[in-house]
Amino acid sequence: MALHYDLDTDIKALEAVLDDYTEWFLQVTRRIFYPQHVTESPGKPFSCPPSFENWVKTASGVRPDILRNLRALHDDLCKRSELLMDNAVREKKPPVYDEFLKLTVLFEEFTGRIRRFEKDLVLGDSGIDTLTGLRSMHALEKDTKREMERLARQGKTFAMALVRIDNFKDIQTPQESEHCIKVVAELVKKSMRSFDDAYRGEDGMFILSLKQTGTPGGIKALKRLKKELDESRLMYKSKGVDTLVTLSSCIGEPNEGEDIKTFLHNLQKDLDVYREDMGSVLEHFDLSPLQRYVRDRDQNQG
Repeated sequence: MALHYDLDTDIKALEAVLDDYTEWFLQVTRRIFYPQHVTESPGKPFSCPPSFENWVKTASGVRPDILRNLRALHDDLCKRSELLMDNAVREKKPPVYDEFLKLTVLFEEFTGRIRRFEKDLVLGDSGIDTLTGLRSMHALEKDTKREMERLARQGKTFAMALVRIDNFKDIQTPQESEHCIKVVAELVKKSMRSFDDAYRGEDGMFILSLKQTGTPGGIKALKRLKKELDESRLMYKSKGVDTLVTLSSCIGEPNEGEDIKTFLHNLQKDLDVYREDMGSVLEHFDLSPLQRYVRDRDQNQG
């Protein structure tokens, strides 16, 4: 009975967050575009609602890294809203479209994360990999379905990247393997924006879902990841020799209606073609089945 009560309490608290922030966003939008019609002083501070922070304080059994990520996204949303409202009052004109779009992206991702967390609570599935705190592969399909629907409905592109620890099977012990996975996972989190998602795959693989951006923006994230890894000097033993960890990655943009499993499989094939180029960042190009067959045949013959 206590568990059921806690679940009901958490869900009601999350519903209150969604209601409060929807109302808040409407008021923020009005202040940005029509500050002269705000009944109270337009320059008066207008903060985010307290309901999210209240829920965080009482949330039970939630991994700290999940809360940190949600808080980071929440802080980005609040800072962006304050910036646009201040600019509207000072400049007496609305922001350019791209600046307002950044705010809407943050709002959509924040409320989307809250809804996703609410569904996970109801289903009893956290969708989180226990070793790394990244999203699990089990959650990948339902998460990317939302992005594909956005792509079909609104034309909002997103990029996906496959990241692989090079020569992962050469790592000598399970303890070292786990250590490398955990460190790389932390570097992945550090290199992404607050509203991006990352998933832990098998055999040293990671999948990144980079929202509201195309391949060029995704490549920047992968280069940040490479820089973080280089600075970490992460090493493992291979045949008794200390070896620096390197990451190879391939990134592309799924097409409307494309099967995500097939898309990721093609990213992995591209990585396999250039397996010897360790530490590389590859861009995926959409090839027809025949073009892939010819390329793979030539690669095998060579």
